[in-house]
Amino acid sequence: MIRIGFYAIAGIGGAVLTYRFNAQWSQQQGGFDVADYVQAGFTNPAATSCSVDLIIAALAGTLFMVVEGLRLRMRSTILLIISIFVLAFAFAFPMFLALREIKLARRAAA
Repeated sequence: MIRIGFYAIAGIGGAVLTYRFNAQWSQQQGGFDVADYVQAGFTNPAATSCSVDLIIAALAGTLFMVVEGLRLRMRSTILLIISIFVLAFAFAFPMFLALREIKLARRAAA
């Protein structure tokens, strides 16, 4: 139960914080342009490091979500994968882990 709560709080935090900073960036730019947004993630070595780190983690995490979601027959997996692109990986992956824990607990109880 503690893991489920931690993952859920991390997912909510990931959604709220990334949305906040994306909205702030969008306001500064006068709108949201995907190409400009991606380019901004590679403007200096520190930003590039964070961007590459996130891309690699998101690729590995997405593969894990697909494989584990299919194995456990988790119907929510596709929505969470879509939310990676619409909202944030920082939301989708912890929420997947929370839902996975719930699924595993229900299987163990059955």
